[in-house]
Amino acid sequence: MLTYNIVRLSPADADRVREFLVKTFFKDEPLNIAIGLMQDGQRCLELEEYCTMPLSQGKLQIF
Repeated sequence: MLTYNIVRLSPADADRVREFLVKTFFKDEPLNIAIGLMQDGQRCLELEEYCTMPLSQGKLQIF
């Protein structure tokens, strides 16, 4: 049987969340592809900051 824990993210998790989004979400998200945002392995630091900013404010953001 598979077990897992669900925990609230904290500001300390921001780097891990950012890395996860870069590897899995940003590069395959249709709007990012359509505007060429993540071409050739480029990163968009503004998008990364925008997506992790709620962590520093103690808010949970759901995508």
